[in-house]
Amino acid sequence: MKLTAMFQCAVLVTAMAVGMACSPPRTAAPVSPPDTGGSGRESGAGGAGATAGSPGTGGGRGGADAGGPAASDAGLPTEPDAGLADTSVPGPDAGSGKTPDVAPAAVCGSGANRLGPPTAAELKAIDDRIKAAPYTPAGTNQGNNFAYGTAAKLAGQMRAMFALTGDVFYLDQMVKFADHMLAARNDPQTGRMIWTGRREPCWPNKAETAGDAAYCGAENGLVVGQIVGTAKVIFQNPALWKRTVGIPDPNHYGATYLDRARTYLREGRRTVDEFLVPNYVQPSDGNRIHIPTNPGFAALPGNYAKDQGHALPWNQQDMVVNALTVVSDSLLALGEEPDVVSRNDQIAKAALDWFVSELQRPEASYQVNGVPVYKWGYAPGNFKNIENLAHASADINMLYNGYRRGRAGIQRSVLVPMANTFLDVIAKPDGTYASEVDGSGTRASVSGSWMNYEEFRAGIVARLSPKLTVETSTSVEEAISILSLRKRLCP
Repeated sequence: MKLTAMFQCAVLVTAMAVGMACSPPRTAAPVSPPDTGGSGRESGAGGAGATAGSPGTGGGRGGADAGGPAASDAGLPTEPDAGLADTSVPGPDAGSGKTPDVAPAAVCGSGANRLGPPTAAELKAIDDRIKAAPYTPAGTNQGNNFAYGTAAKLAGQMRAMFALTGDVFYLDQMVKFADHMLAARNDPQTGRMIWTGRREPCWPNKAETAGDAAYCGAENGLVVGQIVGTAKVIFQNPALWKRTVGIPDPNHYGATYLDRARTYLREGRRTVDEFLVPNYVQPSDGNRIHIPTNPGFAALPGNYAKDQGHALPWNQQDMVVNALTVVSDSLLALGEEPDVVSRNDQIAKAALDWFVSELQRPEASYQVNGVPVYKWGYAPGNFKNIENLAHASADINMLYNGYRRGRAGIQRSVLVPMANTFLDVIAKPDGTYASEVDGSGTRASVSGSWMNYEEFRAGIVARLSPKLTVETSTSVEEAISILSLRKRLCP
């Protein structure tokens, strides 16, 4: 298959990220012994991406073609286009365990040419290629390697392959990546001093010699999503709980899958409860998410001082919401700690309600070609800096995931104008795309995250991924995306 321009960009980003992932990992951070118990549900599949975004469960994000931020990003390196949303839980308009309401003929062909789910031969071809050269996690989170860089993308592919095949080999690969990421977390006794004045349980994304080496921020929510996302898959597959994990356990995270998942959940919650929530959530503003206000944060060089206290940009709100909701998903799968689920969901709902209210402002909601569409800013209330397509992919994932989870009260009618925005504002007749959500600028391609909105208006998948077959020349990454899409939309 001929690579799209965006997919070629993804290859470039991957090559760049490999270099930054080569520094040696930190010594494993101390963790408490694993515990056991609980119950779970069956895992669902992640989505797929025409532009090489990482599919999969629980916050994996693939990378391609970062657009520059329209305003300061509070120390966060430029983010690649987000990968596919977590579609493992149904929304309010879908029956439990059902796929989105999309007519298969619209995206999968018809008659003799109609495509169905991935075939055994297609899956075996990809399976053989991966098992011949299994992925190896490397490096630290410098450059956001674990958040949305190379390691995140590869871990997402392993989640997607487990969803496609049910092969425990891929669960073990997920565990391998989660182990590596957890072991590389900042050590609370000997690690880096963060701007809070503590050695926080976070994953610094700056070099130790950088002027702002003490920075850790919202991107940690994506790393939590990677690790706890693996736990979530295990919790949703109770038949695996008592089985021994198929890879070694040098860090003593747990011998069985349930033990290992319990460790991931507990340690992910430490990052959420000790770092993200205390520093980013403002109870005085209805639990909305803001850039920290702290002398140590303000002392970091660059824009940190002037950014503090402002509303966190939408793409970074998605990062925090991602961590909160994947923890809630895991606890719901176990039937445990409803008070924690309630707290996390309240914070997530505050972010989602804020975003929806932004979309419904008079300057944001308008009509093109007779249908309602949206535009919005990089951060809440910031219509001087219209959101670009790289960051928008995270924004629309946050909205879609909130709808599909069904716990934030988001109505289907809110997402229809977003689908319209893609087809009537962003997708240009000449085959290019706008670089901002108001239709301004031009770029060659966009994130596959938009394909999640096919259920709200047909035609998005046909525009972004017109060919849903896998050939011998198709890369593993692109093949996984295509087959995940087929599983979801072509029953």
